[in-house]
Amino acid sequence: MVLAKIEDQGWFNLQEDDLTPYPSAWDKGCSEPRWWTLLAFARDTAKNHDMISNEKWNNWRITSKGVEWVAKLIVKIENKDIDVSQCYLWTVAFKELLDASFAPSSNDKKRPKHIYKDNNPLYDLL
Repeated sequence: MVLAKIEDQGWFNLQEDDLTPYPSAWDKGCSEPRWWTLLAFARDTAKNHDMISNEKWNNWRITSKGVEWVAKLIVKIENKDIDVSQCYLWTVAFKELLDASFAPSSNDKKRPKHIYKDNNPLYDLL
């Protein structure tokens, strides 16, 4: 499970607020953590852009378009066109995985108190 891998590796900058359900899910009795919902929104966006597919229920795979996008993303990070310090959802460990030269500094973008779909930096990468 991708979420378990992200959590086990400590790649998502989890805050206490992330462990509560997403506000729109409260009415539906959903108890999954907010960060799962945020990543589900990002997954749906990736699916809508044909970067991942799910021919079978809950069986996701990266498409050739997704592989190309990841390769371009890596090049942009290597060329410093994308500054990993500006993504407040990623932990230092994940930023270092993406950019070996990353070092935390006071210039790193600060995380807002609450994260919602409309201010999720994962969408800025598309």
